[in-house]
Formats: sequence, C-alpha cells, structure tokens
Amino acid sequence: MKAIKKLVFICLASILGLCSACMNDNPDFGRDDEGTGNTNQGEGQVRLAGTSVSVSVDVLSRADGKAINTDDYIIRIYSTDNNLLVKEYTRYRDMPEILTLNVGNYKIEALSHDVKPAEWEKPFYKGTQTFTIKKDEVTSVDVIKCFLQNIMVTVDLNDDLKQKVGGDQSITIKVGTGELTFNNNDIGSGRAGFFEAAEVSNIIIVHFQGTVDGEWTEEQTSFSNVKGGEHRNIMFNLEIPSVGDMGLSVKLDAVCKKVDLLAWANPGAEDILPEDPSVNPGTSAPTIVGQGFNIMDEIEVEKDETKTIIVNITADNGIQNLKVKIDSETLTPEILKSVGLSSEFDLAHPANADLEKALKSLGFPVGSEVIGVKYLVFDITQFTPLLGLYGLASHNFIITVVDQANNTRTATLALKSIAKKTE
Repeated sequence: MKAIKKLVFICLASILGLCSACMNDNPDFGRDDEGTGNTNQGEGQVRLAGTSVSVSVDVLSRADGKAINTDDYIIRIYSTDNNLLVKEYTRYRDMPEILTLNVGNYKIEALSHDVKPAEWEKPFYKGTQTFTIKKDEVTSVDVIKCFLQNIMVTVDLNDDLKQKVGGDQSITIKVGTGELTFNNNDIGSGRAGFFEAAEVSNIIIVHFQGTVDGEWTEEQTSFSNVKGGEHRNIMFNLEIPSVGDMGLSVKLDAVCKKVDLLAWANPGAEDILPEDPSVNPGTSAPTIVGQGFNIMDEIEVEKDETKTIIVNITADNGIQNLKVKIDSETLTPEILKSVGLSSEFDLAHPANADLEKALKSLGFPVGSEVIGVKYLVFDITQFTPLLGLYGLASHNFIITVVDQANNTRTATLALKSIAKKTE
C-alpha cells in the first residue's frame, strides 16, 4: 500500500512539474518585452550611434540667448503598426548605439520637453523620423530635424496708447486651455509666451484691461487661423475719435501680425511681416462683448436649462455680415441640418428661406434686422436648452462681424453643457 501511495505521489509531482514548466515557457503569451506583439516575425536592429538631433532655430527664447543643447532632449520610439510606445530615453545622450526591435514599422521622436498648455519663454521643438525593422538586418536613422511646434506670442502698445495708460494695464492671452497674463513690465519688453497648438488651426483670445486716459477700459477680441510654429505680435492701438465722436468712451483696437521668426532671433532684420489687416486705417473695428460676463471665459449651462446669454455687438460703420460657426462635440452638422439649421450661417444673409425661418424661431435677428445696424443684441438664450440634448459636451460659437468698411472682428463664445446640479 505504501508503495502504491509513493508511486501516485511521484506521478503527481511529475505532472505538476511538467505543467509548471509549460506555464513558464512563455509567460507573456506571445508578446515581447516591448509589447509590439511581433515575436513570430523575428527581430532586427536599428543603429542609433550615428543619429543626430538638429534644431531649426528660427527663434531663441530671449531669456535663453544661447544656442540650443539637444543632449537633454527626450527620445521616444513608437511602433506605428499598433501605436505603442516601445522605448523612451529621457535624455538623448543616453541612447544606446544599437537597439534590437521586432520586425515592423516605427517612428522615432525627439522633443525638447513635454509641452504644457502655456509657458513663459519656453519654445517647444519636436522632430520625427520613420524607419522599418527587417528580420536579421540593421537599419539606421541619421538626422532627426526638430522645428518649433507651439505658438509664440508677444504684446505691445502703440506710442499714442503708451502715453495714455496708467501703469495698471495687463493683457491676457488664451489659446486652447493655455492662459498667460502680460503685466505692465511684460508689455513691449519682448517677453514671449508660448502656447500649445492644435494640429490644424488655433484661435488666440485677447483681453486688455487697465486705465486709459483716466478711464478704466477693457477690450476683448480674438484672432483665428493661427498655426503652431508661428510668432504672433499683438499690438493695441488707441483709436483717436473724430470730431463728431468727441466725449465718447476710450476705444482700443488690436492688430495681430505674423512675425518673421528669423528676424526676431536677429533683431537687425525687419521684424513685422504685414498681413491682410482686419481694420482699415482711419476706421474703427466692430466690438463683440458679453453682457454681464467675460466672453473669454467658458460658460456652464446645465442640461435642459434655459440660460440667459446675450452678446452685444457694435459696428460704427454698420454691419455687413454677422457670421456664426457652431463647433460642437455633439451638435454635429448632420444633427443641426436635421432641425433646419446649419453649422455655419450668416445672420445678415441666410442661405435659404428654411434656414432663415429656423433662425427666427430661435429669436435670432436676420436680414434687414442685421444689415447696416450699428448696435445689435445677439441673444442665444432660446438655444441653450438644445446644448445638452445629445449629451454633455463643449460648444463653441465662433462669431465674426464684418462691417461695411470691411473691418472684421472675431470672438469665440465657449459654452459647456453639464449635468443638473443637485439642490
């Protein structure tokens, strides 16, 4: 009996040992250490010893004032077959001379740092190269060329305005979720703010506040079609009133110009590259101002809430176009079309009778109620219950006013539908 028990024990031990060996034979179930999942296709190598990182130094931070050192650049290698990060080196100088990878397609990125939404004097440089690993072969990556990726912004006042300000002025710049405020010492000093950029296009929102000619003054505006890698200089000008306007409140006008980055890095060159001006000389631009709120700030609207939201628009030369673009996460062009609306429309010139009828049903002025008008109330209160209809989301109303002197002003009304708050 003891012999039988001993035999059973030996058999069980052998079976368990075999199972254990089988289980440990491939603990990652066919996936390699990098997580690329290409172990069945073999391996190859990439030679990194000759890889260099170059930076197109169109602009140097003026706080820097020296050549860029890429030794501390971050290096990341991704598999483009499955969009996985397979290797990261926090410093370029720590890269190995040669690296073994599974067969497949890859990209290698070099970046100056992990970019933040907004930073003072910190240009973000990034470059990418692609390569392919073939079985039992060695490939190489030569040069990774890096370029400026974020948006550089500087601000200034023209000479007339500099003589009138009280020293308490500030200019706040917002791009996406990034925000920086230039105080009196920053304005006109050349100090630069750098803002993270979306891939396609960006909107710069600008807010001036301070005492001008003894009067507290606020001016807000926005500029669209700004791309990463650009330097924008925003200049505020004091509008000199004509004889008939004497006694009216102080008016400011802002112009956003694209700056030659190379000229900025070499101040002896011509600084400003003129663009198509949004304001004609000798005329005043339209204004777009929130009633009881700062149009630069996002407004929260509870689901099913009818919230009073009014935007006051002025155009001394009379309105020619009042264009609205709805950029929404949930109110897509298809959904808006299904209820007779459009994601883009001109209240002065609706595209068709059905659209005009739908706009009127929401309380919007159209046609002759807009054309030639110098002061207009853009009230979207009746639209607010629709915001949360298809889920909680963010909605941007990009408002562009063109007056009859072809001056243009654009502002973005940002709304966010949220869940109902409990009592």
